[in-house]
Amino acid sequence: MDALTILSKYHKEWLNIVRLFGDNEFAEDIVQDVYLKVHQYNYQEKILIDGEPNRALMWILLRNTTYRENKIAPNDLSIELVRDLSADELRVEKHESLDTIYDKVEQEISRWDWYDQKLWKIYKESM
Repeated sequence: MDALTILSKYHKEWLNIVRLFGDNEFAEDIVQDVYLKVHQYNYQEKILIDGEPNRALMWILLRNTTYRENKIAPNDLSIELVRDLSADELRVEKHESLDTIYDKVEQEISRWDWYDQKLWKIYKESM
């Protein structure tokens, strides 16, 4: 049986997990995004253990997707505020945003165990 078919049998459980993370409004969308990730990134072998969902992996995928969706939620900006910006102003904001993201990633990595930091460095350099 297909992994996604098996996962869909536990759909209400996945929705409840997302709601525990505090996202009631977009729980359905987040679970659907996780289904897409399972298919797109070929997690189908990892997501099942003896024909049962790997609840730990699902929990992680649901948590990460919920966190990402809540962080990337679009801001309410009117088009008038953006229309008159010059290209240079847009680039500065983009670079500042990237710097902020890189700083946050580095802060998070600095909290990891030394072994995990080394693995991350090896992975990042191999890309």
